[in-house]
Amino acid sequence: MSVEEKFRIVRSVGEECIQEDELLNLLTKKPEPVCYDGFEPSGRMHIAQRQSKKLSTSLSDNGTALMSFDYDLIIIGAGVGGHRAALHAVKKGLKIAIIEEDVIRGTCVNRGCVPSKALFAQLAMTDKEKHPNNRSIAAVDKVDGDKG
Repeated sequence: MSVEEKFRIVRSVGEECIQEDELLNLLTKKPEPVCYDGFEPSGRMHIAQRQSKKLSTSLSDNGTALMSFDYDLIIIGAGVGGHRAALHAVKKGLKIAIIEEDVIRGTCVNRGCVPSKALFAQLAMTDKEKHPNNRSIAAVDKVDGDKG
């Protein structure tokens, strides 16, 4: 894949990107560009760059490569932005790697929606036991608007 093709695809991955001349310079000088999911480079960015180098240059004791990886794009962070960027890059034909410090995906099942729904269901049952006559809709004879 040419530098121009990589530039066009990487530039289209996110809504915001580093300045185009910087991106082109990065793609020209680095065979595996590292992108990050965040507002500014952090310690995670530097860790990911080291990991990228390890992936590319894993050497045995005698200096021969144990394994080699060829990625067009490495995405740091598998949050909403990182996941979206990964899907977009794959659809565009890029070979990607994702570096994540925690579990990749499964937020809804592991610690988001599902646990929250289970907790809310238990709270609702407890509330019904404590207040059996409490209804979410109550009928009233008249509405008094002066109690604002």
